Amino acid sequence: MFHLYFVMDVRDGMVVHAVKGEREKYQPIHKFSQICKSSSLLEVFETVKPLNTYIADLDKIEGKRGNLGEIQKIARRTNLILDIGINRAEDMNDINFSCDFVIGTETMDEATLPSIDREVFVSIDVRRGDVISKGLNMNIREAIVYFNEFQLKGVILLLLDLVGTESGVSTPLVEEVYTTSRHRVFVGGGITSLDELMHLKEMGIDGALVATAIHDRKVPLEFVQRGYI
Repeated sequence: MFHLYFVMDVRDGMVVHAVKGEREKYQPIHKFSQICKSSSLLEVFETVKPLNTYIADLDKIEGKRGNLGEIQKIARRTNLILDIGINRAEDMNDINFSCDFVIGTETMDEATLPSIDREVFVSIDVRRGDVISKGLNMNIREAIVYFNEFQLKGVILLLLDLVGTESGVSTPLVEEVYTTSRHRVFVGGGITSLDELMHLKEMGIDGALVATAIHDRKVPLEFVQRGYI
């Protein structure tokens, strides 16, 4: 089964349009979406009604108060992967609702995963082929081999420079991650169409993170509502 996660990047209670990981330029999603008339987190969720949801709480990632109250309301109704910028296990202590956590290389160092006492997703944050990290000095293959040492729920290849561009995923990079990792592999960034999702499925990839292609109606809404292909 190829799993689909609908992505929402949230700032000040509003879903924003993520493009190339350039957070300072993110704008409310309703300015770009063909399906949402509001950027309110709860209203976007009500419009899309995804079975599986990936939320990046940008405020929490940037060390601010975050949007956990509204996210908790969503967590009751979807299978949630949550990014709050985790660096240590205690960063998860504020969360009192059911979700899977994702830890990105952006906020990770070599002490992060050994401090975690549960299975999590790991996001390999990549820009122009390089792993983005303040604390891990590794290339993509080295990072995957390192992550193979841990029990994880899955590895997400997040192509930040392709996010929001619908320019297509990097197949060679996806193949490298898939052939090297012993974990389930998910891909995010640059998804253009249902055909591309089918191609990833045929490659053996376990799922994808999608947002812009949903808002542009290039991937029908029914697929994220069903949650799989």
